[in-house]
Amino acid sequence: MADRRLALLCCIALGAPLPLRAEAMSFADRQRIEARVEALAESGGSPGAAGRIMTDLGLSLAQPDAAPPASAGFAREAGGVIEMVDIRLLLTQIAVQSGARDHQALVRAQGDREHDVILLRGGFLSLDELVDLAKGSAAQDFVTRSGDTVVLSRPLAIWSDAGLHLGADDRLTLDRPNGSFVANFGWLDLAGGSVTGSDASNPAEPGFRPFVMTAGQGRMTAVDASFQHLGFGDAPVFGGVSVVNTGLQVPKAVSFVATSRLEDVGTLAFVGTTGADVAANAISGASGTAILLSRAAESRIRANRIGPSAEGQGIRVSAGSRGVTLSGNRLSGLARTGIAIDQDSRDVTVAGNTITAGRTTGIALRQASCVTITGNLIALNDGSGVTLGDTGGISVSDNAVLFNEGSGFLVRDQDGDAAVGLTGNVLIGNAAGFRGATPGRPTIAGNNLDGQMPRVFAGDLSHLTVGWLQSRQGGAPVPVPATTPPCGALEGDG
Repeated sequence: MADRRLALLCCIALGAPLPLRAEAMSFADRQRIEARVEALAESGGSPGAAGRIMTDLGLSLAQPDAAPPASAGFAREAGGVIEMVDIRLLLTQIAVQSGARDHQALVRAQGDREHDVILLRGGFLSLDELVDLAKGSAAQDFVTRSGDTVVLSRPLAIWSDAGLHLGADDRLTLDRPNGSFVANFGWLDLAGGSVTGSDASNPAEPGFRPFVMTAGQGRMTAVDASFQHLGFGDAPVFGGVSVVNTGLQVPKAVSFVATSRLEDVGTLAFVGTTGADVAANAISGASGTAILLSRAAESRIRANRIGPSAEGQGIRVSAGSRGVTLSGNRLSGLARTGIAIDQDSRDVTVAGNTITAGRTTGIALRQASCVTITGNLIALNDGSGVTLGDTGGISVSDNAVLFNEGSGFLVRDQDGDAAVGLTGNVLIGNAAGFRGATPGRPTIAGNNLDGQMPRVFAGDLSHLTVGWLQSRQGGAPVPVPATTPPCGALEGDG
């Protein structure tokens, strides 16, 4: 009894509550779980299979809100006018939103011709109506039909008093050799339909590819749409499909992308946007971050299927984004981090996601605060399951962290008083359970480590091993803290 009390006192002094006593998992049970997880990864993270694995581990896969976005309600309005304007007018408006990065490449892509842009203003039109409006105008040679496809061989700007609608049967091709793209400052609405960049390269700027951007007070709504072969350069605004609302005047209505397909699109980006909803899309072959939220607020990323990708990461929440929910997404086969939250982003919930077979880390937090990570399945990644660095107000609970090549949890570069709780998780077959590198004093409690033995603690957390083994022999249960300290108490918040 004295030895047991001594062990518990040592653990309390180290600041790390210990898990419940349990027997080590048998080799056969571990093999069965690993086979199921491998089958899950091969299928891209089937929600049903992921849910059954979580249930068998005594956990639950958190379910996203399944409500679809509100109907866009696009209404046609006559009076549209088409004219040709100098591209410098358009670039000035883009620079107000996002700076001038990659503008020279965009101008070079226009070639030696007059740098003309098709400007639509004063009306809300269908794609067929746009073609009819172009007839007899200066733009008639640049808005043409090829079979059942409309081809734009010049950039199209939709002004703030205009809109363009694509229906289910509409096909819009943006001609890459002629430097075509869409810049929307009004309303771009896709109810089905497709936007595709053409295959041939641009002779003046080989790296250029068409893109679809919405900026200023503009909004984009897309349901059951298809986007293919879009995006170039390093700036998110030209990266593929983007919504950039960083000016003084905010949009009157939110943007959303739902039940759509994005293939070989560099990134789907929302910059400075409030209330974005990205739901139930299939995204593959992204060369950058598949879904990027930067300086965004009160947005939802839910039930998307992301991957595989030879270059990019899955979801990134960055640059001080606030009030974001990432739920029910399936990420598999990504070249970089599955979910990244960084650069002073806060008030983020990560729940019910399945992250498998990535080449690096499953979930990574850096300079983030007030983040809840719960009910996720993170398995078979080549890096750590979850990495926390320079964070505070972090709750990581009730996740399955399985067979990752790195540690289940890596805690590094933490302040000594940073509030981090790692509680109620199931860890099996990771390179180590908990690894620290200047980890501060995280709360580690109530985790199921039966399948993680004997590689439980490593690095700057290895000193917890003796106390943990003694507590297993003693069998004294340790309660799991309900939450980490409230975020309202952090950083002087009220």
